[in-house]
Amino acid sequence: MLPDNTMAAVVAKSALHIAEATDAVAILREYGEAFSRYNIALGSGNTARLLEPTSWSQLGIDVGAPIGAAFMVEKRAVGLFFASLTRCPWRKC
Repeated sequence: MLPDNTMAAVVAKSALHIAEATDAVAILREYGEAFSRYNIALGSGNTARLLEPTSWSQLGIDVGAPIGAAFMVEKRAVGLFFASLTRCPWRKC
């Protein structure tokens, strides 16, 4: 359930479906520098690349499960992003 102040919500079947529908090369060309900074912020020991959903499982994200975003306005705009987590994202099961 979303609050009454939700302006928009988007849900996709999975991160893999989004990857198939987008042009990663064009996104990298436009936003590659910013994504490189975010990758660095994840830590040098983490090899996941943010524009490659197949590597998100290294962060504990289930790339075959639903993923989405919602945008709300209260005193300011707020974005909420969600993804399903794998059963044991940071340790071996």
